[in-house]
Amino acid sequence: MKKVVSSVPEQRFKKFQVSFPDDWELEYIPFPYTDEDLIRACKGASYLFVMSTHTVSARVIQSCPHLKMIHVEGVGFDKVDIAAAKEKGIPVCNNKAVNNGAVAEHAIGLMLAALRRTPRCDREIKTRGFAETQKEFFAEGQ
Repeated sequence: MKKVVSSVPEQRFKKFQVSFPDDWELEYIPFPYTDEDLIRACKGASYLFVMSTHTVSARVIQSCPHLKMIHVEGVGFDKVDIAAAKEKGIPVCNNKAVNNGAVAEHAIGLMLAALRRTPRCDREIKTRGFAETQKEFFAEGQ
């Protein structure tokens, strides 16, 4: 039996219909947690799954002698002490490029908002009203 500790909530796995091997024993640790909470939960754990915003300190890594891998749910892994993991020979994995589509969509949305001056228009309409704002924008040639 392999023990897996996860700060990724169980409902995230259910939402995406993730299944785990039968010989895995999953233990979920609610966030926020302290280093002591995580060390206690990881006693005897082989794997640790964490959200990209959850911290895994050197102290946690050094206190978990059975840990074989740390997996970060998102693309970033800056909350994991990589040097401590490397020193212990523990790979730190992430979900490379998982947010590429969302980032591209957001970039295009920001370009359109800049082109159409959406933030300024929104602010002006809320403070001065539509008619005044429209008159000013037409005068500016927009």
